[in-house]
Amino acid sequence: MKYEQSLKAGGQVDGQVIIDTTNAEALLVRKDADGGDIFTVDTALSNVLVDARLKMGTSQPFWPAVGKAAGIQFLGTAATRAGIIYDTDEGMSLVAGDNDGNGNHVVALVSGGNVLKDHDHDTFQTDPTMYFHSATDPDTDNTQYGSLRHDQTDFVIDQGLGSTKLAGGTIMNRTAVGAGAYTTLETDYIVAKTAITASGDTVTLETDTVKAGKVVIIKDESGGAATDNITIATEGAETIDGAATITISADYGVARVYSNGTNWFTF
Repeated sequence: MKYEQSLKAGGQVDGQVIIDTTNAEALLVRKDADGGDIFTVDTALSNVLVDARLKMGTSQPFWPAVGKAAGIQFLGTAATRAGIIYDTDEGMSLVAGDNDGNGNHVVALVSGGNVLKDHDHDTFQTDPTMYFHSATDPDTDNTQYGSLRHDQTDFVIDQGLGSTKLAGGTIMNRTAVGAGAYTTLETDYIVAKTAITASGDTVTLETDTVKAGKVVIIKDESGGAATDNITIATEGAETIDGAATITISADYGVARVYSNGTNWFTF
């Protein structure tokens, strides 16, 4: 069905409607005939232009998913979709397409002038990854980026060119431990012994924390380690500088250890 005249207010169209025009702007929606185009189908640029607020509500016009409040789906099927969605329980989600060649599990923040240029993210990522690119033209250098992801074991901060720079102050996790034995946790960085049992205490390095580059600092904050020693031991067969244990035997003493993924070493 082809319409060559304007549709009248209150009219109804049933069946297929084809707008066949040589004009660049094939369909215009205006308010009060004032020339302010609210909705435009631009055939010259293959764009749909919306020059007004686009409201998404519970009718889910853009993302027909059960139980979802509203969203925009850019591409993909229910299993491979990518887009932005709001859910009353989950909040706002930025969804990366999860198939090779269909988003590659990648979301990239790039400069407006570099849109659709090759930022070299055509390799599928096992886990959703967020990339942050500099304003440099990627055709000149596409290695100027930082990235964030969780690899199903650890949260990973990575980068291409250069190093990771922390411009502000850094607060590391401190675990206060009173009198008694203690076994370290994955979240421990500084273990602060604020009190020591009269016979001395043992801090055990948990086997699950033996990962390459893992650092633990044990500090005598009580000031009593010269009398009541703090023994550092391992939970399993791991060693510390080749020994089963090391000892903090000076008041306000400290032991710094790191793991190579198999054993522990002081530094």
